[in-house]
Amino acid sequence: MKVDPNYLLIAKDIALKISKGIYKEGKTLKGRTLLSGEYSVSSETIRKSINILANEKIVSVKHGVGIFVESKSNATKFLAKFADLDEHKKQVSELNELIAQRNLLNDDISKRVAAILKQGSFTTHSEIEFKEIVIHDDCWVINQTIGDVYFYNYTEATIVAIKRGGRTITSPGPDFTFIANDKLIIVGKDDLSYQRAITYLTYGAME
Repeated sequence: MKVDPNYLLIAKDIALKISKGIYKEGKTLKGRTLLSGEYSVSSETIRKSINILANEKIVSVKHGVGIFVESKSNATKFLAKFADLDEHKKQVSELNELIAQRNLLNDDISKRVAAILKQGSFTTHSEIEFKEIVIHDDCWVINQTIGDVYFYNYTEATIVAIKRGGRTITSPGPDFTFIANDKLIIVGKDDLSYQRAITYLTYGAME
């Protein structure tokens, strides 16, 4: 997750202190030199922080006099904007993590099922039901990759192998490109996964 630059973090911290009344409206804020020492950053970083606060009308800068706290209300509004943004970033980060975990799980499933396929015929295995789907000449996924069409997302079925010509390609990755007459060997999340896969390959995503 991307971290805010120091000057923005400092601006947010100063705004927080203003919103809590630690720095009071109408009072002089610490000078740039003192703030620089307090936050252990350069005076240029503090200048950027103060500029942000001044643009938001949280503080005002009177050259030769000092920095003054202008508005507790504006400080609160400023922080609220970032609270929404931080929550959005958190949700996106958590979603990306879940997607990564799901992809790892799908890869593990594919590898395990591929190992089963090598041990014998997929049509006779009693514990896992494999289904075969043929990619016909007019299928819309031709020349697209597994990742491009979000196959699992729409079908909840995992492609564990693809028969192409006289060979079987096990555990095809998201960059694998479909061609006509490919035979997909899938294992589904439930009994409806096969039908969802057939419908999806025939009609695409349906609203």
